[in-house]
Amino acid sequence: MQDRNTAKEPSGGADVLLPDHHALLFSALARSVLSTCGEAAEAILSEAVKSYALERGRRMRKRAIAYRDGTSMASYRAYCEWTAPPGSISAVVAARSPVLVTHTVTCPWYEAWKRTGRLREGAFYCRYVDEYLVKGFDEGLVLEVKTMHDPLSSGRCEFIWNGIDLTQEEEDRIDAMRARAEQGGVKDWRYHMGHLMSSFAGCLRRHGIDEATVLIPAEADFVSLCGNDAASMFDDYSKVDYEAV
Repeated sequence: MQDRNTAKEPSGGADVLLPDHHALLFSALARSVLSTCGEAAEAILSEAVKSYALERGRRMRKRAIAYRDGTSMASYRAYCEWTAPPGSISAVVAARSPVLVTHTVTCPWYEAWKRTGRLREGAFYCRYVDEYLVKGFDEGLVLEVKTMHDPLSSGRCEFIWNGIDLTQEEEDRIDAMRARAEQGGVKDWRYHMGHLMSSFAGCLRRHGIDEATVLIPAEADFVSLCGNDAASMFDDYSKVDYEAV
């Protein structure tokens, strides 16, 4: 959309996109929605995140069923679609039994939003994404996500994985499922960022809003943060079927 020849020097090509880029793309889209969509803005943001998460959850479900791993909380945990560089995200196990409880210690989404002053925008993502990922995977599952402190000052969250009693046998079973899940199931960050844009565009159209009125300023904002090359998915996000596994 934007003429990227006039933008600042890129901070990294599309082949090195990271969770930080995903976080900042979301913040750019959210900021543009909030500034252009008036009273409907917060409803649009909420709907876009829910749609994105449900579609991701349904993809995970399809793969889990295809590999005959079912749709338990254990298989949900195993069928994650993304990876992050070592050290960029970390969590500790607070309890293994009778229910697995983990605490996020380092979160690249939170760090990216904090660094750029976009915690308000990022809060819309965190408010819905995990709940609706699980719903897309299996509506009968309940993943509880609780902030350990104020999310706008710490970024730490507690996850209560109802349905997982993390015995050694269960941990080994999850590891085996994860090995199967990673065979073509882990998507790169260009894919996830394109999916995020597709979800926003579809939501805007459902609300009768020309998607370009939001995506053009969002692209300019994102390029100012991450450079030209990182914004290449703005050109072809609409060409992918994000419901397909």
